[in-house]
Amino acid sequence: MSTATYSRRILKTGRPLGLLDVFSKIAENASAAIRSLYGSLFSSRATDRESRVVEEAAAVRRLADDQRQISPGFACDLYAAADRHELIG
Repeated sequence: MSTATYSRRILKTGRPLGLLDVFSKIAENASAAIRSLYGSLFSSRATDRESRVVEEAAAVRRLADDQRQISPGFACDLYAAADRHELIG
């Protein structure tokens, strides 16, 4: 594909769409890692598991808070991953 026919879409943030796609993939991988971690915790007692799920979701939300100014899209993906993680737990 020549560069003359390829148009880069720029979002309101001024960043190329490709960068947001990368952050989306990172969030998907983080979500998969959280699900994997949850699977390894599945054999523990229910109360321990619930408290760990809450702690892990809180850790992901703290990471999202840190990333909010740098990459708002990635932060949104992290918040969504934390919510999904709590729903699984």
